[in-house]
Amino acid sequence: MNWRGATTRQDRIFAALVYLIPILEVAMLGFFLASLFPPLGLLLIGLTPLMQVYFFNVGGLPLVELGLFFGLFILVVRNSQVSHFLRFNTVQAILLSIFTFLCRLVLDVLELSSGLSAPLLRPTGANPTAWLGGGLESVLFLAVLTAAIFAIAQSLRGQYADLPIVSEAAYNQVRY
Repeated sequence: MNWRGATTRQDRIFAALVYLIPILEVAMLGFFLASLFPPLGLLLIGLTPLMQVYFFNVGGLPLVELGLFFGLFILVVRNSQVSHFLRFNTVQAILLSIFTFLCRLVLDVLELSSGLSAPLLRPTGANPTAWLGGGLESVLFLAVLTAAIFAIAQSLRGQYADLPIVSEAAYNQVRY
């Protein structure tokens, strides 16, 4: 669907690039699945340099994550001079990222995370909560990764990615 006129090649590329944020957010949850399907580990290993930069902390404060969030929100989403297409996709990527963060937080609070911090490690068979947490992490990983890949493909085609619930919330943020 094309809501607001034609898009430029530059808008398409930048709109696709913002979806790297939710992919980086969810990549940490893919280690459990990569332990079961080693070829998936190649994707995660390829993202490792970006993840090291994205998750850079100083004293527990995630500088790059917060900087990107506020920078994109203030400079892109709230800037009416930026095209609607780019603002919409930026909000959608931010919402996917927030969803991933909240799910990771819930998994950590409920102590259901699989505990894998490096690819290709298997949880022990004696710990069923690690398997339950790993399964939940895998579902979240696949859902967000699929949504992000779909949105990247649609952005590169110059079309709006229609993700249920997320698109409606994104559209409400960038109506003008």
